[in-house]
Amino acid sequence: MIFFKDVDNQWKFSKFPKHFNPIYANSLLEYFNALDPLFEEAQKISDFEFITSLLNITGQQDVGWIAFETTEKIFSLINRLKNKINDSEEKLYLLLLLYGLIVEASFPYELIANLINILLGQRYTILNFPDIQTRRGYRPQFPPEKIKKLIEIAKIANIPKSLKPIQEIFNKELRNAIFHSDYVIYGDEVRIPSASKVYKRAEIINLINKTIAYFETITKLRSTYRLTYNEPKTIKVHLNFNDQNSKATVMVREGTGAIGIRVDNAHFALLLPYEKKMLEKSPNQNYFPYDKIKRANKFIKLIPKPFKKYLINYFKKKLI
Repeated sequence: MIFFKDVDNQWKFSKFPKHFNPIYANSLLEYFNALDPLFEEAQKISDFEFITSLLNITGQQDVGWIAFETTEKIFSLINRLKNKINDSEEKLYLLLLLYGLIVEASFPYELIANLINILLGQRYTILNFPDIQTRRGYRPQFPPEKIKKLIEIAKIANIPKSLKPIQEIFNKELRNAIFHSDYVIYGDEVRIPSASKVYKRAEIINLINKTIAYFETITKLRSTYRLTYNEPKTIKVHLNFNDQNSKATVMVREGTGAIGIRVDNAHFALLLPYEKKMLEKSPNQNYFPYDKIKRANKFIKLIPKPFKKYLINYFKKKLI
């Protein structure tokens, strides 16, 4: 990792990465220091609720139902594509899509809300932002409404600084313009016709760099804290759990960290297809080897194209 924690528990660069955009690099460090205390304190209060928040557990589901995994893949894809494009206007089109993807993603809002819930002595909640009833029925909450609620509960928990990153990157006019295809790139400007608003290209690029830093802060902190559980361990259930005599054990995958929790004879975990088969054979298994699908994908990338489809089919039969 390019940063470390000093004696004051502050993240600092071990060496400033000169190849990084300065806005991105400084925002990354700032956002780590804003959000890390939220993760750290929540973990201290309750491993049980902390792990369920990190995993966004909704029951006995597998990884094929986690929407945020797709968001991460799209984020990675757009990043790779923009690095292959030389035309600055075409690159900006992709960056605007990336901005929209990040500010609209549901999981980061839910994760931050649940971490604050833990600080307030509450439990993990599957849906912190339920649909709002209108005259025409129900509609999902929009990002400004989610941010407003987060600001309110962050004040109650006395951690308003943790909300600085999302407040700093969110621009309602730009978000609306992207999703309604209501913008024009003209010269060095990004224009929003319906709002008669004009942004300089540099201003938008700076905002997007901060937004990417925010997204990567969330994903990196989440994966880092999952890895703090590197082997199965017994943890306490929440004080409001149905049965205080229940025994809870963290389920772990090598190289990933926490993937679920076993409570007595039941479990809720994000299991890969072949891991579900392993669990059927060994119902009490809590430790799983390194992700075989990830390892297979790394291997497939090294193989010449004519042979890839055969290998993909082989691994699908073995691992899915």
